[in-house]
This record gives sequence, C-alpha cells and structure tokens, in this order.
Amino acid sequence: FWLKNYNAPSWGPTHPAMAQVRSQLRVTIKSAKGLRAADVGFFRAGSSDPYVTCELLHRPHSFFQTDVIEKTLDPVWNYEHIVYGCASGDPLEFRVFDHDTFSRDDVLGVATLPYTSFYPNGFNGSLTLAKSGKTGKADPPTLSVSVEVLPNPVIKTLAPRLFVKIFGASHLRAGDIGGKSDPYCVCEIPGKESSVFHTQLRMTTLEPVWDEEAEILGYAEGDSLDFRVFDWDAVGKNDELGRAFLKSEAFFPNGFEGSVNLTNRGQLQLKITVVVPVKPKPKPVDPGRHVGRDERWPVPFILRSLETGRVHQLMAYTMIGRSYGGSRSMDPDLDLFLDAPGNGDVSREHALIKAWQLPDSETWRVRIYCSKGGGGWGRGEGGGHAGGGTTVDGVPVNKEIGTNLEPGSILRFGLNEFWSLERGSLHRRSSIAAESQIQERVSSLVEETSTARSLRVPSIACKHTLCACREWLDLVAVMLEWLGEPDEPPCVDCIEVQDELGTPISRHFASTLDEQRAYDVSSIVRNVRVGATLRFRLCSDPRLLAPVLRHLEDDGHRLEQFFKTRDEIPD
Repeated sequence: FWLKNYNAPSWGPTHPAMAQVRSQLRVTIKSAKGLRAADVGFFRAGSSDPYVTCELLHRPHSFFQTDVIEKTLDPVWNYEHIVYGCASGDPLEFRVFDHDTFSRDDVLGVATLPYTSFYPNGFNGSLTLAKSGKTGKADPPTLSVSVEVLPNPVIKTLAPRLFVKIFGASHLRAGDIGGKSDPYCVCEIPGKESSVFHTQLRMTTLEPVWDEEAEILGYAEGDSLDFRVFDWDAVGKNDELGRAFLKSEAFFPNGFEGSVNLTNRGQLQLKITVVVPVKPKPKPVDPGRHVGRDERWPVPFILRSLETGRVHQLMAYTMIGRSYGGSRSMDPDLDLFLDAPGNGDVSREHALIKAWQLPDSETWRVRIYCSKGGGGWGRGEGGGHAGGGTTVDGVPVNKEIGTNLEPGSILRFGLNEFWSLERGSLHRRSSIAAESQIQERVSSLVEETSTARSLRVPSIACKHTLCACREWLDLVAVMLEWLGEPDEPPCVDCIEVQDELGTPISRHFASTLDEQRAYDVSSIVRNVRVGATLRFRLCSDPRLLAPVLRHLEDDGHRLEQFFKTRDEIPD
C-alpha cells in the first residue's frame, strides 16, 4: 500500500501541538497602471477589459477574481476578499487578464507575492507584472495590492481543539482526458467559513500524497467535518471527484485514523486528533476564612491533654505553639503553649484552631489549620521544627483549607502531644466551683450513693463499644464491664449522660423489662463522646430485678443449647 512506503517530509508536523494554525488574509486588489492594450478593432482599439485573479499558489480552492473594468489600461477595482487557509510558505499569485467574449482571455501580466513579504506584518504596495507583453511604455505595468494578516479566532482555553492530517487519497476517479486527475482536498466544518483547510494541488495522479496537517479553527463539540476532493481544470469549473462526511461521534473525543470511502470512487486517508483540555479542579474554599485574628472571645469547646489531663479553653481564634522562643503573635492567656520537654518537632506557631457559629445560632463549627512538617522530628521546613506536623484522628491536617473537628476528635501536635476536643463552657471558671456544680447535679440523679455508678468515657475504644450497643441491657452490661463490675446484674432503671463539665445532656428512664426492650438506645449513645460521663442507678426493685435475672437465665440456656447443637454436627 502506497502509505507504508511513503516518507513524510521533514517539515511535516508530527504532534497536534505542532500542527500549523493557518492564517486568514484580507486581500485588496486596488488598481493597475500601464497595462497592455489587448483589444483590436474599430471601436475597442488601444484598450483592454481587465480583471484580476488571485489564489494561494497550488491551492485552487483559495481562488477568487475581481470584476471586469471595460475599456481601460489603468483600471481601479478596490476589490476586497478574505482568503482562508494560508499555510506557512504559501505565496500569493496574481494574474491580470483581458476579458474577451468570443475567444480565450489574454494574459496581461503575472505577479507573485512571497509569503515572507506579507507575513506577519502585511503588505501594501505595487507589484511589477511579468509576462505583460509589449506595452510601448518605458515603465513596466504594475498592480497595486494590500494584504492584511487577520487574527485567528481566539482559542478558548477549555474548549476542545481539532487537528486534521490528510495523508493522501487512493483509487480516485479519472477526471481528465488521458485517465488522470489533478486532485486537491478541502476540509471544513459546514457553515463555518473560517474553518476551511485545503491541501496543495497534485498534478496528473490518481494516488495523490499530500501529508498536510492543520488545526480546524472554530471547532466546537458536536461539529461534523466535510471532506471534498476536486480535480483542478485550467479552464472551467473544477470537478468534484468524491466526498466524505464525518459526523462528530466518528472522531470525538477519541479521534480517528484510517481510510474513509469517497462518494463515486476512492478512499481518503486521514488522521483526526481531538485535544480536550483537562478542566482544572476548583480551588477548595476554606469555610473558616472569615474568622480573623482579632476574634478572641471564648467558645464552648476545650482541649484536654490525654497525658496530663490539662484543659485549655478555646477562643474563636486559638493558636498552638511552643512557649519558648518568644512568639510575639501568641497570647499566653488565650493561646495553647506546648512547653513540655521533647517537643522539638512543634514550631513556635504550629497550628491554629477557629470556631464559629452557623446562621441558625445553634450549630458550631470547629476547624484546625496546620501547614507544618510531616517528615518527623527535626525535619520541618527550614530544618528543625514542625517535622511532626498535626493530625486529626491519625489523618494529617489539610494544608490548604484545614480539617473539620468534632467533639471527641483526637489531635496530635508533633509526635508527643495528644489532645482531645471536648465541649466546654463559654465562660471559664475555677475547678472547685465546677466540681461543686457537678456534685450537685450528680446528687439530683440518685439519692443513695451506694447504688449510683459513674463511667467517664476514657477512650475512643470505649466510646465505640458503647455506641455499638442496640439494647438497654447490653449498654448497662458494657458500662459495668468498663467499671470492673462484670458480675453485677445489669438491672438499671435510670441513665444520665453528662458532658465534659458534668452538665446533664439527657436523662433516660425505663422501669420495666418491656420498656427497656423497646427503648431506643440510639437516643442515649448519640451524645456519648470521649470525656463524657454516664451516670446510672442500680435497681433492687424485685419487679424489675426478677424479670432481668429471668431474662439472663433464658439467654444462658439459649447459648448452652446453641453450643450443644453445634458440637453434635458431624465433621
């Protein structure tokens, strides 16, 4: 096959990004002077009826001509035309003819304008006409023209781009006497004149090789492509040898490479490349960007050290860092200073916590920010600090927009500082006063301290175990297990959930076994978090205790029967 043995010219682009964007030209044919008198006869002697043709050399599809000006040797046309598809190196050829009604038009002159003479700055001047014949004047005839290189349509950054390479054609129909044709190919988007791309003319062949590539300007997703192959004729209209129409789905978005059948006869060898730019991901927006450094009032959250129990009241804008080093932007009364030994991977201004209320005035958002480290102790940016970075529940903080926090979140600053976020009071108070208030609230739950039990949720593991319970008796059994009283009957008729300061959040009562079986335990555990307290009262009332013990005994029999049945199953 001809294509396998064809060596592409060295100038041919091999990548879509290198494909040439062809120029658009505004060509104005102004006038001519000193033309030869081509007409003879009593009424027209000593004059001509001139007109001008223009085309990109060897690209017949760019051809156009002016009107005929009768009986003059110094015609003025001022004829303007837009020429599409000018490739690099394409010259413009101008031919001046004398129009004859009953015979072939005479050539009055030919001029060629090289590509470098009009690209990229245009041309405005006179061209000397060659092949003009004898004019009887000392000065040769001239043609006055101007060429303006028009800007191509702006290529939208995110719009798809289309590149078409026409390798050649095969088995074309013979359009000339002698069994040959002079073919060229035109590609365009129907209805978009600026998209036209036409190859050069190849003489006397039915197997033309063009190997030309260009970007199709003005392409939009959904556009189809129309390919037409013509036979050039020096006289008369150029004959259409074949046509192929490709719908968008044939090449978008994956492109196309191969042969397409032409109407009448023959095939066209093409390669179509579609470049679809990757849309940039929208830049994430920090939901707490509105909280500024000046917003230093208390919010209902605290940080608690998991190692020492130290508590720090959060502000709407709270900074975390080392106390030594003299950070001027941190306030020792409002910000959290991590001054324990061994915190070499915590920087002087290590992290930032913001808190704000949503428009409903009931919902709070807490977010932590840290752009430090992550490489380990002593490997922070600048060499030395912040190498441990900051994590929330084991996940590094997002360096661009921070990470959302919830009560119970475990924060790790550097390698050694572990803190938990808990709900707190809007106003700081002394620990003695807080403890006194806790005791008063605890006494309101139960009258006899001997039957009261209190479980402060110590860890995430405990929280997850409690939240996994689906029944009242299971929840009580888990609480007694964590308190070290697994043998105590899970007979409880009242459970109270308290926040980190001992403030009651919810209270739940179920005085019969049927009530406990039907109770929605999720209403209890939804408020359970690390640092919260579960208060409950052991009940010795036989009306509850007896059914609970009977229920436990029945459960024991069912388990015993289950294991017995399993052991009887043969191997």
